[in-house]
Amino acid sequence: MVLSESFARMAGYGGTFGSVGNVNKLCKEGRLGEALRAVETMQQRGIPISRKIAHSLLKVCTGKRDLEAVMRVQSLIVSSGLDSIAVLGDHLIRLFAACGRLLEANRVFCKVAKPSVYTWNAIISANADLGQAERALELYHKMEQSTVKCSKYIYVSVLKACTQTGNLSQGRLIHGQIIEHGLNSDVFIGSTLIDMYAKCGNLKEACNVFDKLPTRDVVTWGAMIAGYALHGHGDSALELFQKMQEKGTKPDIVTFLSALKACGSIGAIEQGRLIHDQIIHSGLKLDVPIRTALVDMYA
Repeated sequence: MVLSESFARMAGYGGTFGSVGNVNKLCKEGRLGEALRAVETMQQRGIPISRKIAHSLLKVCTGKRDLEAVMRVQSLIVSSGLDSIAVLGDHLIRLFAACGRLLEANRVFCKVAKPSVYTWNAIISANADLGQAERALELYHKMEQSTVKCSKYIYVSVLKACTQTGNLSQGRLIHGQIIEHGLNSDVFIGSTLIDMYAKCGNLKEACNVFDKLPTRDVVTWGAMIAGYALHGHGDSALELFQKMQEKGTKPDIVTFLSALKACGSIGAIEQGRLIHDQIIHSGLKLDVPIRTALVDMYA
């Protein structure tokens, strides 16, 4: 019995379907399902799966949140003996975290032989983002014992973990390390520090961080406005909201939300109406938190 050419290719009998060149082509075109089938065919034919092919598959998975596909790629990586490679581990951790699968992400991390700064960043942020703040802090301290130098992204994740646990003393220690590494002028880190101090009950230190930042973006302004609103300083929040716009920064939906809460806390209904009009004219979507804040303010 003679196999048709198309069937032969799909089955991997001397055709191009299960070939490195075809896999690369499928990955570049974003055809994940076909690429996976091609690689699985290669493996069945005894063709080794290279680090490059595994990396290409992981890149195609990015942004899809396809847990089944991620698990198939992981299976190929493990069966090919590539699960100790840091760059593949980085991607797998992020993909599992994006699917909400923290247990799998932590298991991937444990298999990586020499975690890079990107590996540490991936696993610390995964734990912080998925509600395991204490674990994120433990991993950070473990990383400190290695030769890996901390990045600003890791500092941001660890500060978020401090915020979640209300661990002000730990947050202060990390702030000190940030200053030592010359990152205290970074707007991304500064915004996270403001949020951490405000939510951990130290509004004064949040103000100090805000005042010392050489540049500010909408997130920075928003964090400080939210801090004032959180601590019942509605007037200060609204003054800063006005100042932000005078400096040329347009509010985003999060900043509008904090401003509305500030209006509600001090009974500034007229100013609240003006902010309501601003939101409508900005074209931003009136999501549930905004609608709730408007109801509370007008009540």
